[in-house]
Amino acid sequence: MIGTQPLTSEAPQLDAGFERITSCTLCGSAPLRQNTATAVRCCRCRLTMISPRPSLALITQHYSRKGQYDSWLNELPDRTPLWERRLTILRRFASGGTLLDVGAGIGEFIARASRLFDCVGVEPSVEAVELARPYLGVALRHGLLEDLPHRPGSFDVITLWHVLEHVPSPGSTLARCCQLLRLGGHLVIAVPNASRLHWRGLWQEGGKNPIRRLATALGGAQRSYYQPYPAIKLVLGEEIHLSHFTQRTLLGHLRMLGCGVRYIGPDLCVTKCSKLCKGRFDAARFLTAVVGYNPFETMLIIVRRDNHLQRQQTENGKSRRSTAWWVKPYSLRRRRHWWVSQKSSWNSKTATRTFCSNSG
Repeated sequence: MIGTQPLTSEAPQLDAGFERITSCTLCGSAPLRQNTATAVRCCRCRLTMISPRPSLALITQHYSRKGQYDSWLNELPDRTPLWERRLTILRRFASGGTLLDVGAGIGEFIARASRLFDCVGVEPSVEAVELARPYLGVALRHGLLEDLPHRPGSFDVITLWHVLEHVPSPGSTLARCCQLLRLGGHLVIAVPNASRLHWRGLWQEGGKNPIRRLATALGGAQRSYYQPYPAIKLVLGEEIHLSHFTQRTLLGHLRMLGCGVRYIGPDLCVTKCSKLCKGRFDAARFLTAVVGYNPFETMLIIVRRDNHLQRQQTENGKSRRSTAWWVKPYSLRRRRHWWVSQKSSWNSKTATRTFCSNSG
């Protein structure tokens, strides 16, 4: 596996099937810094990874156990608004063509997106593939993304709904997605917001500080596997998050692959939403649209594959990184470009009038 090596007898306290990170699984850089007792951070792209972590075989075995998706089956009616909301956002950018859903689960999104797209779903869990047909009438391909026989440029849309944080090599997964995506096609990614987790964790350490306690209260409750870098436990029904992405890290790598940003916003992935949660979601959506900062615990990013946006590597072999930690919305970009153009025209007109008056 790229970027990892199996543990040797030097770490006998760890269970068999676990491995230690030796290089970044996103950019491939070797310098890593120990962030916490269970996580390391890349010094180049700032991706945080769990280390030690279970191997790919152990993860596939975990998600293929009987009863792993019982909670999903019990919440099928309640999860309908979640998938309809995501499909509504996707329809702003694409409403037809071929769609690939990576890590399709039990096929909930494909069952709804098949009204608009010619869908293909790939899922490594045997249990999920077996449940997809009887419960949702969806035929999924069992296997990994790298095992698909499709040619490059075969899909108009590729979706990864909270999948990227589970894969052992997110850099290889994103490269393969861009290869299968046609020029002008859209890549949809939803992941937990690691910058949001950092912010919440810092404020939780405030103790009795009233301002920090208020900020923590406004943050709302989060699921246990959204807490910053917990120790991985292979418990039935629990999720395994190997990587923790920030908006800057993920967008910077997508730009290196030649993708232009089309949409950034929060992803409301809960089945039952209270008024407080809905208010936080609306506030996060407003802040993302205005200043480009998403304070919500999850983020949804839609990019378009454009070759002319692909960044070239520098002479020393290091890829360029984004100079800004946030991305300006396209509306603000257009306003800024309009203001610069108007300012230039006004300056030219003023200079012309001044020249003519001086000449006269």
